[in-house]
Formats: sequence, C-alpha cells, structure tokens
Amino acid sequence: MSRQVDAEPLRALLALSEHADERQLLRVATEAVVALFGDHGCCVIVGETPRVVFATRSPSMDARPIELSRHPEIATALDRGVPLLIADVQSEPLLHAVRASRTLAMRSLLVVPLLAGASKLGVLVAESAAAHPLAADALATAELIGQLTGRLLELQRLRPPKRPTTPRKRLLTPISPRPHRPTPPPPRARRLLIVDDDVGLASLSATILRAEGYETRVASSGADCLAYARAEPPDLILLDVMMPGSDGFTIAQRLSEDPLTARVAVLFLSGTPDLAARFRGLELASTDFLAKPFSRENLIARVALSLRQLDARTQLHSEANVDELTGLGNARHLQAQLGVEQARSKRYGTSLALLMIDVDRLKRLNDEHGHSAGSEIIATVGDILTDGIRETDVAVRYGGDEFVVLLPHSTRLDAIDFAERTLAKVRAARPMGIAFSVSIGVAARVAGSDLLLDRLFEEADLATYRAKDLGGDCACAFDSSLRADGPSAQRTGDAS
Repeated sequence: MSRQVDAEPLRALLALSEHADERQLLRVATEAVVALFGDHGCCVIVGETPRVVFATRSPSMDARPIELSRHPEIATALDRGVPLLIADVQSEPLLHAVRASRTLAMRSLLVVPLLAGASKLGVLVAESAAAHPLAADALATAELIGQLTGRLLELQRLRPPKRPTTPRKRLLTPISPRPHRPTPPPPRARRLLIVDDDVGLASLSATILRAEGYETRVASSGADCLAYARAEPPDLILLDVMMPGSDGFTIAQRLSEDPLTARVAVLFLSGTPDLAARFRGLELASTDFLAKPFSRENLIARVALSLRQLDARTQLHSEANVDELTGLGNARHLQAQLGVEQARSKRYGTSLALLMIDVDRLKRLNDEHGHSAGSEIIATVGDILTDGIRETDVAVRYGGDEFVVLLPHSTRLDAIDFAERTLAKVRAARPMGIAFSVSIGVAARVAGSDLLLDRLFEEADLATYRAKDLGGDCACAFDSSLRADGPSAQRTGDAS
C-alpha cells in the first residue's frame, strides 16, 4: 500500500534552511514531529558528547549532555536507521534495564533518526502521555522529516561561514570603469526556484544544487511559483511541466507577461516524450528543457548552462542600456524599469518616489573650461548617484545633463532626504578644480494610491524647473501650486 506524505513540514524546513541557523532548523523539525505524535519532545545530537539541543518543554535549554547508555531507544533508532515507535513504554522490553534509573512518565514514544548518508547525526524524540499508535502516513512523514533535516544539517555544517559584504550599489557594470570608482563587492549566490508537485524529487534536487553553492527554494504548485517569483525573482526556475492545475508552459507564459518576472530564465523538467517538440513551439526567449529522469551530473550541468546563457543575454541587454560615460543606465533602461516598478507598486501597494536632477549652467561651464570639463562634471554626478543609491534603486543619465533617480518603497520625505544628501555631495565635489551645482525636482506617490508614471514624471520635471527658477543649487518637491504655476513653491529645506 502506498503511503501519503504530508509535504507541509518538508516545505517549511526547506524554506527555513535558506536563512536559519542550526538550532532554529532543529527546533522546527522537532516541533513538526511532535505535531505528528505526542505532547512534547526534544532533539538530541550525538557525536563526541551527546546532548539535547532543543526541548519543547524548555525551549531555552541548550547543550544539556545525556548518557546514551541510559537511552537505548536512541541507540536502537540510530542503529536501525529508521523511526522507532514504542506504543507502550511500560511493557517495552527495550526499556526494562533502565526503568530503575529513569523516570518514564510518558506512555508512548517515537524516535526519528537524523541521517545524512552514512552519518548518524542525532534523533528527534516525541513523547505522548497516552497510548499512541501511529498511522503509516504519519510514520512516513516523520521518516522524511528526519532524512531531510539530517541532509540540511550536514549541508549547513559543510557550508563556509558567510562573510559580511558591502551592499551592492552599482546599478550596471560600466563599460569603461573610471579608475577612482570603488571595486564592486563579490557577486551573490545564484537564486534557483524548483517547482514540482513531487516533493521528494524537488527536495533532492534542492539538496544537490545547494551543495553546489546555489540558493534554492522549493514550490509545489504553479500558484506558489508565481507568488515566490514575484516576491523575490530568482535567476532560474526549474519548472515541472505536468502539475495539477496550470501546467508548466502556462506558468512560464504568465511569468513572461509580468514585468516583475519577464527576464527570469526557465528550465523545464518533464518525463513527457514530446517535451522537445512542445518546447520548440514556445515563444519564450529564456528557456531550456531537461528530460526526466535525470542524473545528478545532468542536473548540475544543465543548470550551469542555463545560467551561462542567461548571463550572455543579460550582458547584451546591459551594454544596450548603459551610459558609457557614467556607468549608469540610460533612457532605454529607465523605460524598462519604470514598467517593473509600476507593476510592483500596483501589486503590493508600495510607495514610489522619482527625482530629476539637472546640472546648472553646464553650457557656460563648457565654454569657460572646455568640453572635457563638462564630461568630468557629468561623470562626477554619476559617481555621486552610484554611491548614494540602494541596490533596489534605479539611477540613469536621461539626457546630456539630466539624470533621473527612481526610489521604490520611498516616501516624499525619503526622496527629499536623498536630494539634500546629493546636493551636499555635489557642493563638496571639485572635478578638475571646478565648482558646480545641480537643481533637483522631487515627486512621490504614497502607498496604495493610483500610480501614473507619466504624471509622476511630469511633476518631478515641474519641480526641477522651479528649482532652476530659484537660482539652482537647491531641490524642490512638487505641490499643486506648481501645476498652476503658482508662486508659493518652496525649497525642500523649507518644506514641511
């Protein structure tokens, strides 16, 4: 008879493994087994000194040593490599020798070994005050929890410690980097999303790829795939074709139509004989396929190939969307990002701010100091914006002496603060010994409001003109008086 496994605790463990430490992982695993069987429980890690690392009755307990000779149920479960169920503690022969030295208050007991290949790492223990027979489905789930936890625990211990890195600020890699620009931080690990209703296969694939240095997340349905991808777009989605509800091709089409996920690469997985023919009929640029069943080597190689192809496409796109002088994006890049941020703001109800920055009297500076001075001033503004934005922000050179900065999840006051910091850095800069200034216009939409980017762009433009009318070297935030060309607009430093 086949046994049905509850996939929910397995998904929770996989999601947790991306960011949790060892004790958090073991806590969730222990609580999952206790939820299947019993009233309380603990996790015991063996090794040089067997110890309890988590107990549901005393969550603060840490590293309490135990003697395995007084716990034959633990030794037996580890030796057999399968869960040990003791339905009646009082009549269990295995515990006869230790009854005199242990208080056996529980009635029934479940011991689930934590195994990673041949390594025996410990056990998850669940206790019940009543006689508690365990259904085959629940026992199969407990066994998988132990196996998955053991593998994840081993991977955490093998994984090198994370080194702190400086948040990546540069939007795009410059074609011709200026010598004085800081070296960008090391690239992040590539993110993979594995989508398959076969939880066992998805978990195995995630374990294999995580051991190769990838960040992995698992989803078991098309709806979860879309939700995860929109919240945190991965580099590559391994997408099963045959799933309940929407099939993989339909999900891929929906990903390509959403600005938030349109550039995510897809690797289809399927045992269907006509997969190659169906794949060729797709009108999706960033896709490949891998037939099931696949070996570990084939999986690793195909994922690496898909990511290399993605990098090649990204490089071509970057070169077409980067401003060579400043290393920022250009107007084409801005148009693409505006669509992404509008979709994100509409979907999640987040605030959004936009700034327009114009170099004051650049033509006069060119006439007085030469066009090389003008180029140096433009490049200096690019450096200031590159150093000032977050990874999620967008900064572009929009025209000859104009720049645009898009600040997602930012309010009007956030944008004003950014403008004031930028003005201070510009005033302190002296490219080729030349003092210069900029005018900045600020516009914003609060969270949940209707967002028309053309209107936001127009408002920032009007605010920039007002800053220039005030003599430049200042920032103005849009208000309704500007649309009516009223006289009451103020510099941001005077605005409430």
